[in-house]
Amino acid sequence: MTNITRLKSDLHLYGGPAKTNRYEIELPFISGAMGRLVNDEAPNGWEDAWTNAKNLSLFCRAANLPGRQILSQERIIMGNQEKIAYGYGAEDVSLTFMDRDDHPIRKYFQLWQELAFDLSDDRTTYHKPNFANTYQKSVKIYQLDNNNKRKFGVELQRAYPTTLGGVTFSAAAESAVVEYNVELSYKKWFQIKT
Repeated sequence: MTNITRLKSDLHLYGGPAKTNRYEIELPFISGAMGRLVNDEAPNGWEDAWTNAKNLSLFCRAANLPGRQILSQERIIMGNQEKIAYGYGAEDVSLTFMDRDDHPIRKYFQLWQELAFDLSDDRTTYHKPNFANTYQKSVKIYQLDNNNKRKFGVELQRAYPTTLGGVTFSAAAESAVVEYNVELSYKKWFQIKT
């Protein structure tokens, strides 16, 4: 059996190759933001708002799974050089969202950021950071198969949006949609059993 035949057989046996265009994001419930996903009053109550919080994934145009790098230090013992692990580093997760005309996605992430750092417009209040347990939340990212079944997933623990990108408006781009790039920082990530 040739290598290509074995590869095709293996891919067929396990459902084919993993696809980058099949994914789902689970973002946390942020009090005060969910009603805005329906409208400012959330007429059908918080259940409807929570359903819409789960639907944020539909607006996500791009996402990346986090990587991990083992940090190491070189040491030399009796003339032999080797690297010894002393920790690990992880990159921020980047998400790109398209938005509706009333900008609920932007409002959601702005409110989440305000949980981390009080950016209120009240001129009598100074901007101040809040305690981590008020703004750090769990975020889950899943890779889906062709039947939208979750096949692989990671959970970002104690995540929050550190960056909410700006938007450039242009008269030259008549059909372009508004997109926001969001960077999530987190304490650690681990694989979810699916």
